[in-house]
Parts: sequence; structure tokens; C-alpha cells
Amino acid sequence: MIKFNKVFVLDGENFSDFNGLCNEFSNVVLSGKYKWNGSLDAFNDILFGGFGDIEVEEEYTIFWRNSVKSKIDLGYGETIITE
Repeated sequence: MIKFNKVFVLDGENFSDFNGLCNEFSNVVLSGKYKWNGSLDAFNDILFGGFGDIEVEEEYTIFWRNSVKSKIDLGYGETIITE
């Protein structure tokens, strides 16, 4: 039996800042069931599974469309913003 990995597609056209990335990730990967707040520790936990539609230790793929746009939008200037 062939088992296919789940596939999630983030699209850089849907956001232009880090907060927008958090929303896109929450909507796509977490299926709106959880809200990722941008914490990298939480991000690590999410990637291991047990949140949204990812089961613990499940294999999956995340594609990032328009990643070149995101690379520009989420560059150094975005990383130094403090709230």
C-alpha cells in the first residue's frame, strides 16, 4: 500500500510581514485549529506534530510558493521589529 505524505502549501502572496506569515501558517498548517504566535520554540513543537492536522511524528511536506517575495518581505528589517 502506498502512503502519501500530507502536503501543506504556504503562499508568500498571502502575506508581507512576519505577523502575516504566522496567520498563513496557522490557517494552512494548523487548519485554523490553533494560532501560532511566532514563537520559534512553539514552531519547533508544531513541526513535531500533535497540532492542527499533523499527527505526532507524521511525515509531511510544506511547500512555500512565492518564497522569493517572502525572502524580501521577511528580511532583516522584519527581524528587528520589537513589539
